Amino acid sequence: MDHTIFCSSTVVGNSIYTLLTVSSLSILEFDFTLESLAIIEMPSDAPELSLYQDRWQFLIAPADAVGGLTFLFLSGFTARLWKRRINSDGGAGWVLENTVDLSEFLPLRLAVNKRPPRILGFVEEDNAMLLCSEDDSFMIQVGSMRYKKITRTLPRCPLHPFTCFYPASNIYSMTLLLEK
Repeated sequence: MDHTIFCSSTVVGNSIYTLLTVSSLSILEFDFTLESLAIIEMPSDAPELSLYQDRWQFLIAPADAVGGLTFLFLSGFTARLWKRRINSDGGAGWVLENTVDLSEFLPLRLAVNKRPPRILGFVEEDNAMLLCSEDDSFMIQVGSMRYKKITRTLPRCPLHPFTCFYPASNIYSMTLLLEK
């Protein structure tokens, strides 16, 4: 059994969040403005997470432009998505947003495969998770749960996907700059 744990990190507002895996799973928050540390407990209705099991995967990501955190938990073919929001009183709490049986909408050959999909990463700009099976890689939009097959060539290791763009008017100047 491989005991290496991929600890995802993300920035929301003025804070950076990372998974803390000491004796149990929690989230460490560092607020850049206040220069303070805080520990955030996992959702109370999350399954008991043993650090020495290899049957589940997880990651944290921004919830949306408003702020807050997303906690994605994948066990077998079941994905659970919690969001942590701060209410008007300043208190924060986790809410289970979605539970999805991935075998219901991913291709049948993936569903009957011996190994469930693995989390490769999270595309914050598109609010989408990247998953891979033994044969294929998929991007799943978290809100709509629509999926798209990407490729068969993604590596089987954690990724840090990103989105980039440039204005159409600058294509020519970028080309000239690259040719120098």
